[in-house]
Amino acid sequence: MPLPGSLAKTQADNNGDYRLTGLNPDVYRLLARAEGYAVSTVGCTVQLDESPAVGVDIVLQIGATVVVRVTGVSHASIALAAVRGHEFRGANETVAGECRIDQVLPGDWTVSARAIDGRTIRQNIALSAGEEAVVELHFEEGYP
Repeated sequence: MPLPGSLAKTQADNNGDYRLTGLNPDVYRLLARAEGYAVSTVGCTVQLDESPAVGVDIVLQIGATVVVRVTGVSHASIALAAVRGHEFRGANETVAGECRIDQVLPGDWTVSARAIDGRTIRQNIALSAGEEAVVELHFEEGYP
C-alpha cells in the first residue's frame, strides 16, 4: 500500500489495460507516459471508494516539439518555458541560444524567455501533433 503523497507505478499490458492495486479509498491523480507521446503534467483525477474504478481511459497524444532561439541577451542569463493553463514545461538547452521542449501536448501555448534582469518576451503559438515549431525571441537593446 503506497504512502500518502507517494508514487505508485504500473505498466500497461498488451491490450493497453493497467491495474494499480492496494490503494486506499481516496482521490488519485493518474499520469500516463509513453515514448513518442506528449507528456502531460495535468493528468486525470479518479476518486476511489470501496469498489474498484474501471473503464478509466487515458488517451495519449502524439507530442510536438518547440525549438526556441533567443537572441540579444547572454544565453547563460535566461530562463525559458512554455505554459498552457496550469501546464508548465521547461526547456533544455541544446546549443548556444537554442533550446528544445520535447513531447509537448498539441494546442495553444505561450512560450516565454526571461532575462536575469527581469525582462520577459512572450510569443503565443498553436502546436499540432508531430510538429516541430521554431520560435524566435529577440531581446531588443534598451528593452524596458
